[in-house]
Amino acid sequence: VTDIWKRTEFILVPYKDYQDLFVLSGIDDIQLALEESLVTLATIKGSRFVQPIQNAVDEWDKKLDLFSATIEEWISCQRNWMYLESILTTPDIQRFACPQL
Repeated sequence: VTDIWKRTEFILVPYKDYQDLFVLSGIDDIQLALEESLVTLATIKGSRFVQPIQNAVDEWDKKLDLFSATIEEWISCQRNWMYLESILTTPDIQRFACPQL
């Protein structure tokens, strides 16, 4: 499990033509690594030989649960933002929202 996360890269790519705006890419690979890790930990926790590494397993389980919730929220927020950004940057909406421009 540790090796998987040492090798996993989070790839940020530029969003559209913005120079200082990036979105998370390669989410499928991250989710696959997360699922693999959770299955591996569940298998290890079910083993009768887990006692010597129980603390490490519990620590990784907590970390991955938190990461799972965080990445779900990140993906949802990113998806919603990308959807709304395309709507809110239309000239009609900009004229209505900022009439002084």
